[in-house]
Amino acid sequence: VNMVDKNQPLLSLLVAVPFAICDSKLVMEHGGFSGPEAEKQDTATEWLNQESAGAGAYKLVSWTRNSEIVLERNSNYWRGTPAFEKVIIRHIGDSAAQVLTLKRGDIDVAFNLTPEQLDSLKGNPDVNLLKTISLDYMYMTLTSEPTYNEALANMACRQAVAYSIDYDGLIQGLLGGFATRPAAFIPVGLSGSSEEIAKKYRYTQDYDKAKALLEDCGRPDGFSFELNFAKATIAGTSYDIVAQKIESDLSKVKIKAELTPLNQVTLRDKYKGGRSTAVLTFWNPDAPEAYLWSQASVYRVADRVRWKVPQALKDLVFQAAGEQDHAKQDELYSQYTEALVDQANYLILFQPIYRVATRKEITGYEPTAAGWHVDLF
Repeated sequence: VNMVDKNQPLLSLLVAVPFAICDSKLVMEHGGFSGPEAEKQDTATEWLNQESAGAGAYKLVSWTRNSEIVLERNSNYWRGTPAFEKVIIRHIGDSAAQVLTLKRGDIDVAFNLTPEQLDSLKGNPDVNLLKTISLDYMYMTLTSEPTYNEALANMACRQAVAYSIDYDGLIQGLLGGFATRPAAFIPVGLSGSSEEIAKKYRYTQDYDKAKALLEDCGRPDGFSFELNFAKATIAGTSYDIVAQKIESDLSKVKIKAELTPLNQVTLRDKYKGGRSTAVLTFWNPDAPEAYLWSQASVYRVADRVRWKVPQALKDLVFQAAGEQDHAKQDELYSQYTEALVDQANYLILFQPIYRVATRKEITGYEPTAAGWHVDLF
């Protein structure tokens, strides 16, 4: 590997789950392609959806979309014999049905239960409740494109939206207090983002500031904008409920959020194509490396909200990623955080503390910061 800057965080990326080792020869025999035109020429997806070419503890037996994934023990696994002969990951869209099947012992682990459902399992002698802070978060984007929304193209109007949201109400009321909130795009727990930094820079609800900012941007009577979101949940909390809470909060300063739900495919294409006015979505990690978040926020995600990022801020992100002194790195990331908070294109709503319910028979289960990742060895 030829690195232009040897201080950049390569190793923390290479050890992440997405960089798992595959048998390249086997993949290429079934249409895999690694050249510059891989996006167009690689045709291995269909084969990989039903077969394994990796070196993990389990091998894929079958995948049925929106139904289940079946894995079997890899007897040649380099670390030794995996614990389970077979693992079935089953999609149960109704969280209440998950609770019932967990209580009956028909499943061993339940994800994405609501805070109320998890609380109802406390004291159940057959169930363990486990938790860990995630590196995921839900956030709202606001465009800078005047042809989409003249008001949101004005930074003061975006800041007025930011000061109108009851973040504590979201966390306490909808997530039962099981969440924290970073100030900007890097989640709490990584370089440059701590609870201390978050409290220093993040927005808090302040209707007086919001009203003053609306005066500053020439919108004392408020404005309206379209808010898109998908029919989905994060940490057992639905986007619909979050959107309704935000709609209610903004109405207090005469800002109208026009709630427009979309299916996942339409939302993703519209958002990634930079055609959205405002979106509720989430970010989850490929690897626990702050640069993956900071770099995305000033490049591809910035393109989605039509923010023309100053080159100086892009340079700052690159400098922070390569800084070896942790104190200096935190200072550089603090400058980055302050710039993003001021810009107000990304409003981080909450970073959940994931809770997982398991049967007592399951031991050694450790939730991960990615929520849906688990070490099955």
